Amino acid sequence: MIDASPPIYQPGVHGEFAYSHVLNCALHDNQRTKSCSGYLRRGDSCGNKATEAPMPGTLPMCRIHRDQVKTATFCKAQLPCGYECGQLCEWRPHMFQICSDHQDVPRTCYFFKVPMEMRLRIYRLLLPDVRIPARRNGTCLRESGEHTHMEILRVNRQIHDEATSLLYGTGSFNIEISANGLSMSSKSNPGGYCANYYNPPIMAPNGFIPHPAFNAGLGNGAGAGGNHQLQDYQMQLMLLEQQNKKRLLMARAAGVPVHNGSSSITPLPPPPPSPGHPPTQPFIHYPNPYTATPSGPVWDCPLPAHYFNLIHHFYITLIFPTTNQINTPYPLPPHLAATRLYTHSDLTHSLIGRLLLLTHPISTLSIRIKFFDTYSQRSEAIYASQFLLRPFRRLANIVKPEVSAVKIMTYQAGPEIDILPTLGNFSSWPDDANLLAFLASWTEDLKSEWPAMPAGASKVFDAYWKLENMVRRIQGHYRGLASFTMGLGRLEDLLGVARVCREDGDEAGFEVCWGEVVAVWLGFLEEQRSWERGVEGMIDGIMGLVGRDAATPRMDRLGVEALGENESIFGKGKGKEVVVIE
Repeated sequence: MIDASPPIYQPGVHGEFAYSHVLNCALHDNQRTKSCSGYLRRGDSCGNKATEAPMPGTLPMCRIHRDQVKTATFCKAQLPCGYECGQLCEWRPHMFQICSDHQDVPRTCYFFKVPMEMRLRIYRLLLPDVRIPARRNGTCLRESGEHTHMEILRVNRQIHDEATSLLYGTGSFNIEISANGLSMSSKSNPGGYCANYYNPPIMAPNGFIPHPAFNAGLGNGAGAGGNHQLQDYQMQLMLLEQQNKKRLLMARAAGVPVHNGSSSITPLPPPPPSPGHPPTQPFIHYPNPYTATPSGPVWDCPLPAHYFNLIHHFYITLIFPTTNQINTPYPLPPHLAATRLYTHSDLTHSLIGRLLLLTHPISTLSIRIKFFDTYSQRSEAIYASQFLLRPFRRLANIVKPEVSAVKIMTYQAGPEIDILPTLGNFSSWPDDANLLAFLASWTEDLKSEWPAMPAGASKVFDAYWKLENMVRRIQGHYRGLASFTMGLGRLEDLLGVARVCREDGDEAGFEVCWGEVVAVWLGFLEEQRSWERGVEGMIDGIMGLVGRDAATPRMDRLGVEALGENESIFGKGKGKEVVVIE
């Protein structure tokens, strides 16, 4: 039984002027509901004239549908006159109170009236809460086993920005470095590019185009994740600060006294932070005293740049293929093992070049190395792990750097053994002391404010990447020529030598290698000139057999000289004359 009184405009509540405006404005329906609000049996609306409301506070009905009781309310749509519509409409719980004439009018989303802290909790129930794997392969992204609901990112721009800031800023992401390239949030292919988890690929007429790392400006903010309570607290602290600023402006406008730049409105004290996680502030730009410009390669991450720049927690895995996967003998020959090692080093430099573009400190950088049966000796794996970890010294200001595991196989297809927990027995493993000292120094270098290997400090490092770019361009331009394997084929071998000089910082060795590269190129050019001179002689011999006068110009080594706008090789008029051979 509805006990409410009929909803009408009351002058005491809405004011005399508002009441008179509603009665006289042409935008308002003064007669309220004219037709019956009931429904026919087939589902259509009734077109009869409404007579009276069946009960107080309900919509008017005709005599036929007076048994259909619908609670009435006023339409809240704002009209151009500045007042609400005020037309009677059906009241529906948890929905906008809008009449049928204003269904297309933009309305305020009541979800944003929920406090930001509660909205973040709602996002956490919909987004992934586990570490995002480099290769998903159907893995569930929630600890409870439930499905994620990424559709929340498509609701509107504000929800998208809030949810992605939570998704990428507080979450942990795996990056895999293997023989196939770099993989992140997807399955990799031999080209090193990956299909995106959350964004459809950009397609072009000639095929797939990966997301470039520099398409968007560097952003700041946050992203997705697990149970990082400190990140949640700092996010809430930032939102409380924004609310305080808004309250301050409202207080000043209302004449509330303000003391020392703040109003008398005092925010609630924030909860104490959790000490178990490294400090990060997802929505705030960090003051970074060291801004690096990568001089080496930069990885084209499959994630858009403005998403990648929100990530604070990186878990990197370097994976070497087994001898069974590539059909090679065991133990692996030293030259093949060295080739794998330098290939992974190049990919690592590419990843580090992308990390140097971040405008905030990295909160977590965890590295795991899986050699499998690439190295049969423990000492070889220890040296190789130090070699792979050395490039990360280009980074600095990392809150929590760590090496979580270094795994090897003592025999082919055997179990994996992590050598890190066994470090310290110097009598059994003489190389352990060296690795322990290296890890301690490596951790301190990454935590320091300035990098141990700053950009531009090594001339060999910068010169190598320019040399590699030059060699790749030469190879691409002359690929397929028979003389390529005879002359320019040595460039790949010299590039490998220069790569060793890059990692060792051997400037003298690099200069010798550079001299060899220049000699190979000059020798190739001399061969080309000799071949061109031979072709010129053949052309002159053929021209001597063709009936032409002595005024015919000779052909230079690059082609035919200009014979005139309408003159062909054998005559004028675009070849219309008949050539007579004597």
